[in-house]
Amino acid sequence: MQTTGGSSSGFFCMDFNNWYFSQFVDYMTLIRRTTYCQRFIRNHRSKYQRGEFEAGSLTSLNTTELRKAEFTVIRLVQQEVFGKEFHALTHNRPVHRQSALRWFHPGLSIDGVIRIGGRLGKSQESEEAKHPMVLPARHHVTKLLLRPYHLRLLDAGPQLLLNSVRQRFWPLGGRSVAKQIVHQCIRSCRLKATPMRQFMAELPASRVTVARAFSTTGVDYFGPVHIRPGYRRTAEKAYVSVFVCFVTKAVHLELVGNQSTACFIQALRRFVARRGLCSTLHSDNGTNFVGARNQLKDLMANLRSKQHHEDVARECAKLNIQWHFIPPGAPHFGGLWEAAVRSSKYHLLRVLGETPVYFEDMLTTLAQVEACLNFRPLTQLTDRPNDLKPLTPGHFLVGGSLQAVLDNNFVDIPTNRLHHWQAVQKKVQEFWKRW
Repeated sequence: MQTTGGSSSGFFCMDFNNWYFSQFVDYMTLIRRTTYCQRFIRNHRSKYQRGEFEAGSLTSLNTTELRKAEFTVIRLVQQEVFGKEFHALTHNRPVHRQSALRWFHPGLSIDGVIRIGGRLGKSQESEEAKHPMVLPARHHVTKLLLRPYHLRLLDAGPQLLLNSVRQRFWPLGGRSVAKQIVHQCIRSCRLKATPMRQFMAELPASRVTVARAFSTTGVDYFGPVHIRPGYRRTAEKAYVSVFVCFVTKAVHLELVGNQSTACFIQALRRFVARRGLCSTLHSDNGTNFVGARNQLKDLMANLRSKQHHEDVARECAKLNIQWHFIPPGAPHFGGLWEAAVRSSKYHLLRVLGETPVYFEDMLTTLAQVEACLNFRPLTQLTDRPNDLKPLTPGHFLVGGSLQAVLDNNFVDIPTNRLHHWQAVQKKVQEFWKRW
């Protein structure tokens, strides 16, 4: 065990830190417990020094206190693992040559934690994104930190998990730690199936030709998903239409009521209104797709047969979408949208399972799943902090990375008591405000 000093008190402190960290299995519980300990110490000093408690000692925790506690935990972990490096940086000396941090150009921030250096100091990114905090690879706190990210990102894979964590922290050997967190997730391992591996053929021209996002699109269905129309009402079946871009692999999800042609045409109109008109649309030989293609073709023929102005006919001809069907009985021709369906179901099964939810909740969940899918890096992540951020499908859609909004965990609460639980939380908050 490395310590910052050679006295027995240093060993005692490190032993206490290891014992203290090992008592927790949740990162936020560790931070909140540390915040209460720091508040107790401040109040104890205020009581005997000024004869009064510190203001806000009886209120709920605020963001400033939580951040200070988090910096304290990270600083204790760094002092334990990188004791020599911490001592050298404190005295404005470079780290030794055999240090694991020598290639990261580390520095000590005003918060007292070690952050990586680099050449991004003049960029417009946030300070935490430019200089993430260094974490050891196999420390217990590092694993506690990655687990809530894995759950908040809807049981994300190693690539998405590591890309999200590196927005604030830089775990050494992060790829192996992210794989370990994903493999230790019981729910992910239980729902993960081993697919058959086929010999891959050459990619078609539409997959390797530069084009606008969703200009060449594949579409497929999956489901059913269960929608609850109202309180104590029987759940109804619905389906999800998946649109995937051939070039950027961006994904767009639309909720449809059934597999009829009319519902798919409405979903197609919503997709075109949000993502732009696509020139080519690929799908399998589903009956709803065939019916939609026939209706669109009849509609275009009727529009052309009327004696409209020549300009109107020309504009209608521009809006014609070329529809291509894959050969019957050959689902491997649609491997791109089948992979998008698999990734979408990967997150939905882990978040909802077979639980019926309300229509608005399903729309919100699908939007968050879409954000997670468009946040996945298209290129392999590297361990060098000076490299550029990985390219994601979100860069082609909005010019930057997408990330789903974080939610609270209501897995252990029955579905019929969700509204009651929210009311209880509101009453508790009002009680603490009055107190």
